[in-house]
Amino acid sequence: MRQTGRAPEADAVPDQGTDPGATAGVEVEETGASTLTERPEAAWRYLVRHAPLRWLFVAMLLSGFALSLSWPQMGLFLTQDLGLSVRVAGLYYVTNLAAPVAGFAVGALSDRLDSRIPLAVIGSLLAAIGWAVIALAQQPWVPFVINVLVLSLAGTAGGQLFTVARGYLEQHPTPSRYGVLALLRISQAVGWITGPALGAWLAAVTSLRATLLVTGALSAVALVPILFAGRHLPETPARLRRRDREQAPARPAPVPVPKGRFALLIMFTVVGVLMMSGESIKLSFLSIYMAETLKVSAFARGAVISLQPLLEIVFMALLAQLASRFGAMRIFALGIVTAAGAYLSYAGADSLTTIAIGQVFMSVTVAATGVLGVAIAQELCPERLATATNTFSSSLMVSGALGGLYAGVAGDSLGIPHLFVLPAAATGLAALVFVGVVIGRRRISGRVRT
Repeated sequence: MRQTGRAPEADAVPDQGTDPGATAGVEVEETGASTLTERPEAAWRYLVRHAPLRWLFVAMLLSGFALSLSWPQMGLFLTQDLGLSVRVAGLYYVTNLAAPVAGFAVGALSDRLDSRIPLAVIGSLLAAIGWAVIALAQQPWVPFVINVLVLSLAGTAGGQLFTVARGYLEQHPTPSRYGVLALLRISQAVGWITGPALGAWLAAVTSLRATLLVTGALSAVALVPILFAGRHLPETPARLRRRDREQAPARPAPVPVPKGRFALLIMFTVVGVLMMSGESIKLSFLSIYMAETLKVSAFARGAVISLQPLLEIVFMALLAQLASRFGAMRIFALGIVTAAGAYLSYAGADSLTTIAIGQVFMSVTVAATGVLGVAIAQELCPERLATATNTFSSSLMVSGALGGLYAGVAGDSLGIPHLFVLPAAATGLAALVFVGVVIGRRRISGRVRT
């Protein structure tokens, strides 16, 4: 990795990464102990000492908490407040198919801008507006339209913040680089520990609409740490880049992307979509199953849902450690296996205990995608960091669309919880595509070296 000519300053750094060509040949399996987390406390110290990372941590914590309040309640909102059937409500998540289009477009634009912060600000504003409009909606078509036109763009804000952090760490190398990235992912998971339970409680004591309004308000509050992070990113590098463009308009073309890298990125994103395709069913309709069939209280429902993100924090640190020893791709494969175990547990759930077992399995899967997924995507296409980040990050939204398709097509015939056999089957397909990614990456890496 390229080094700068002077010691880095803790509170000043451009929000773009280094020359992507400098890392184009990096192998995920070869990062080793020099990049993946060996000592979590070193990562914490690094994060605390650097103001942009501190504010990014707070922003991602707020955004994760805001979304966790309302996302598990959307199934109830669509069926109870707007009067939709489970089958039609499931089609709401199909609108998440707009996410990869928005993610790719915003990522490509971000790779061409001097700063990624303005796009993150716009994304947070759209999130606040979108959730407020859905909360006030009286017509059942409104959430569908808002999810396509507004929330799909709002969802790119997290990818922008993660790419800012990656650029910071490229400019300021540290042995705990992936440890810091894991901490940022953990900040989002922390919100999901308390968010579902508080969201269920808030909906019970007030209303589902009030819960959605709180999500919109917290999305607006998240603007504050994003803007503070931007303030600690100096403007000088951007001005220098503009000056260089004026003085040397015929500067060299950007580093080309080796043939096949975009294809591998898309294939890896498909893996993420397939292995997470049952998550939206779980978050939305498992709550209905627990409430109406198992007769579980709102607090108990929220506690079971919160079990997963609580364990995610533990597994994120553990998987980062294991990836430093055995390679990120191997550990990510473990997440595919546990996804199958989770969905089969949900499909046979006849008690809270079985659901809790599924939550344990799923926590490993989400930890693998959260800590290693974006990192692997960026290594597959290091020449276009924002594009890689937003493309893979959109896999969660697309997986929600696939889950909605499951519910829309087979929700009435299979019902909850047997509907989970479909994402379990999709996980098997994900394993096959992942094998293709591993083989393709080795071939491309061989061509890059030669």
